[in-house]
Amino acid sequence: MGKDKIFATPHGTVADFSFDAKTAAVFDDMLIRSVPFYLEVQRMVSELARDFAVPGTNVYDLGCSTGTTLIQLDQDLPEGVRLVGCDSSEEMLRKAGEKIEAHGMRHEYALACQDLNREVEVENASVVIMNLTLQFVRPLNRDRLIRRFAAEPVFSQVLL
Repeated sequence: MGKDKIFATPHGTVADFSFDAKTAAVFDDMLIRSVPFYLEVQRMVSELARDFAVPGTNVYDLGCSTGTTLIQLDQDLPEGVRLVGCDSSEEMLRKAGEKIEAHGMRHEYALACQDLNREVEVENASVVIMNLTLQFVRPLNRDRLIRRFAAEPVFSQVLL
């Protein structure tokens, strides 16, 4: 895991946060250092998902970044569940793919480049996870996104 030093040196102008290759390389370190109890949150989300995941359905991680949640889910969910990680950053998905390959995933899985600010394709889901993701969805789109998942009868649970 690379060490996060992205903001160690002063920047001339403040730009929007970017989920580029430089960020993807150090993102895990960034989260562990900046989100209190991040690894415990991962464990708890996976434990909750285990209670609702149904074999023969998909478990989605929307905003999967580097795949940390998918790897945790792989260890905890029953067989027959398919894991789907979605992120709007190709670089994050590339890093997720590398981590998942190194982990040796036992569940079938897919990674998809999707922007949560636009229409998201979610099918046959028993669980949809948006862990530390909603703040990156434009406020204008948040209600629509959550209402869509809450209205779908196929979803057992939406974990935010």
